[in-house]
Amino acid sequence: MQEFSTLTTARLSLRRLRPADLARFAAYRADPELARYQGWSALSMAEAADFIAGMHAAPAFVEEAWLQLAIAQRPGDELVGDIGLCLHAGGVAEIGFTLMREAQGRGLATEALRALIEMLFARPEVRALIAITDARNHASMRLLERLGLRLVHSEAALFKGEACTEHHYRLERAHGLAVKSVP
Repeated sequence: MQEFSTLTTARLSLRRLRPADLARFAAYRADPELARYQGWSALSMAEAADFIAGMHAAPAFVEEAWLQLAIAQRPGDELVGDIGLCLHAGGVAEIGFTLMREAQGRGLATEALRALIEMLFARPEVRALIAITDARNHASMRLLERLGLRLVHSEAALFKGEACTEHHYRLERAHGLAVKSVP
């Protein structure tokens, strides 16, 4: 097992969730507009505190175990979102992401995911990155494509009781090496 080391960019830190993140985490995770295309549901404050404690202590880079990382804005270390990361068999890393509405539209998700992709592809066991998004989530599709992920297939799905189409995106290591850091 390896530990996750904080990643920093010009404007952000990708780090472990902390108890001090509780209020902001619970608030944006309770936003129905953000939750629409996410696999999670709103949590009570106690459930959110338990989740944060679990993620704070969870081992990193364990196959088939999700790790939720904080996206914190610098300076001030204020939580603005989170990224889910899961390493699957065969060297495939899956990501999911949420950015609170007030932080959207400023390139923060792009900056955070670029840093994470660079870190993942620096790990010898990671050969590809995948992400799955609802076809109605145009902002996520644009972000994934901007990062170099390519749509590899789509499939009908039932998500939160609604019929939808899920788009499956993939980025191979050879292509990921071209991803540049945000200055």
